[in-house]
Amino acid sequence: MMKIYAFLLITVISFSVTIAQPFKLGKTAKTFIDPSRSNRKIPSIIYYPATATGSNQPIVNNGQKFPVISFGHGFVMKSSDYKYLADALVPLGYIVIFPSTEQDVPPNHNNFGLDEAFTAKEMVNWGNNTSNFFYGVVADKKAIGGHSMGGGASFLGAKYNPDLDAFFNLSAAETFINESAIIAAKRINIPALVITGTDDHVAPPTTNSRKMFNFLNSDCK
Repeated sequence: MMKIYAFLLITVISFSVTIAQPFKLGKTAKTFIDPSRSNRKIPSIIYYPATATGSNQPIVNNGQKFPVISFGHGFVMKSSDYKYLADALVPLGYIVIFPSTEQDVPPNHNNFGLDEAFTAKEMVNWGNNTSNFFYGVVADKKAIGGHSMGGGASFLGAKYNPDLDAFFNLSAAETFINESAIIAAKRINIPALVITGTDDHVAPPTTNSRKMFNFLNSDCK
């Protein structure tokens, strides 16, 4: 069922691409450093609108600024497993970040959620840094998202970062090692999109994403 939802989402996005002038897919690997967590290193893959397809190609710099999405992977999955999202979103004019942290066992869900939020917000700062590759092309619009574990972690990231513009998740799984995503939802007010598979047997919605959705305090959800 999750694949069906993903297919429908990409179909709608792809239709939009046929209407708009799509951007090419650029890719680069960068490491974010969060000084508030003992200079925590967050290696990430970043996809961005480029003048040509490929690694480290020049970013489109035509006066347009691009909003930012940081997306967290699922349990024991890799950030590279979600390139399909970049394939769909970058042509529409988004910068998409995939943090590569917490791929080991056991993961720290709280840190992962904070990684999602930090990378999205730091990308905006990079856009204001004259010496940075992304200077002048980053909009001050930022969202975080994730699948399964990364989706649950997005609730934790959103809880501590109310200045995010929105967050979304695909079949979010409850977090339990440090903090509960279900409980965190009660303190979230930003716009939220929760997508789930009704036949998901890994993170069944009745005990995971549906509870998170019901507890959200967001006016727009």
